Amino acid sequence: MSFKKTSTLFFIYWLTILTTQGQNSPFSSIGIGNIRSNGYIAQDGLAGAGIALSNPLYVNNLNPALLTANRQFIFEVGVSGQLQQLSDDQFTQQDFAANLGYFGLLLPLSKKWSGQIGLKPYSTVEYEINTSEPIPGSDFNADYTYIGSGGLNSFFFSNGVNVGKNLNLGLKINYIFGALETESISQVRTGGFNTNVVSFERLNVGDLIFTPAISYTYPLNDKTNLSAGIVYDVGVQANTRQFRSVERRDPLGGPLSIDTLVVDEATSIFLPQKLQAGLAYEKRNRWAIAADFTWQPWQEYRESDEEVGLQNTIGVALGGQYTPDFGAVKGLFKRATYRVGVRYQQLPIEVNGNQVNDVGINFGTSLPIGVNQLATTYLHLGFAVGQRGSLSENDLQERYIQFSLGASLSDLLWFRRPKIN
Repeated sequence: MSFKKTSTLFFIYWLTILTTQGQNSPFSSIGIGNIRSNGYIAQDGLAGAGIALSNPLYVNNLNPALLTANRQFIFEVGVSGQLQQLSDDQFTQQDFAANLGYFGLLLPLSKKWSGQIGLKPYSTVEYEINTSEPIPGSDFNADYTYIGSGGLNSFFFSNGVNVGKNLNLGLKINYIFGALETESISQVRTGGFNTNVVSFERLNVGDLIFTPAISYTYPLNDKTNLSAGIVYDVGVQANTRQFRSVERRDPLGGPLSIDTLVVDEATSIFLPQKLQAGLAYEKRNRWAIAADFTWQPWQEYRESDEEVGLQNTIGVALGGQYTPDFGAVKGLFKRATYRVGVRYQQLPIEVNGNQVNDVGINFGTSLPIGVNQLATTYLHLGFAVGQRGSLSENDLQERYIQFSLGASLSDLLWFRRPKIN
């Protein structure tokens, strides 16, 4: 790949980060926010399933043990957007946001070892909640606003090693970092010069999460395989630094006084373990069915050794993909892979006494827009429709439509010097 093409891809990716817009999601108000999928767009097309499903032409980021299927340099990049409708029993609002994408670079390090470095969002926090209550014994009301922003990112180094004919082991080393910011704003409406009292807190997080993994493939015949995979995130007491202050602001938000309470105080949050397991049944280069299960004990989550009331979660995903004619000489859509999947995921929070669920259906396709003996380029498209929470159980729901665009670019000659005889 030329320097010009590589520079253009990085420019598009970082421009997307810089132009990311916030989106109001009250379900991100507790803990570290809404957890993002580990998968790339190709796996998202299967509704996040794919712990046991590999592909030699683009990267499966769900299970590092599957990286052994990739034997050429592959650059992965993706961006996404979401249209959302947030409703309660009285109001409805709509938002659109461009979300952080990802990038990854896969390197075949030896005959049996492939590695990948990359950057991907780990969680997002973005909400604004407004309430108003009368003050007992007076004719005045108090307005309260709760604002959260930020999130965590994962800079990772993944490894997959073939240790047997059909057995692979993997290890992903995640450096989790980022800032979680919250503001609690209160104002007494007296009809005069009403000042705001603001309690502000920021947690800066930075630590490592280790993710060992395994995959095994059992050939049923010359063309079909049955595969299994397990991925385990080790729980970690993540190092954090805390800043807290109390401010008085004028009605326009300008500071009147600031009282700093805590500056760069060492504390921690405990991120619990996570277990994922998957099965896949496939006919190579033709079709595949994948099913995944996820479990995470969020009740173990702690902030400064204190519980915050999160709930344990489970999730299931089922997806299938089909390629009409992988070896077709002509016909872009004959060589394309088409995907569909359904998912159910519990969120770790309760609203109105009931745990919040995220359900949805995903669609996707991978289009081979450039294929030759030395280089392959796939364009990945994704589309999802889903809902978090419900008016009947939680008195609050988010309905969303997601759009994703990504690419896998590979070349056998990347990082290899030509030799002249």
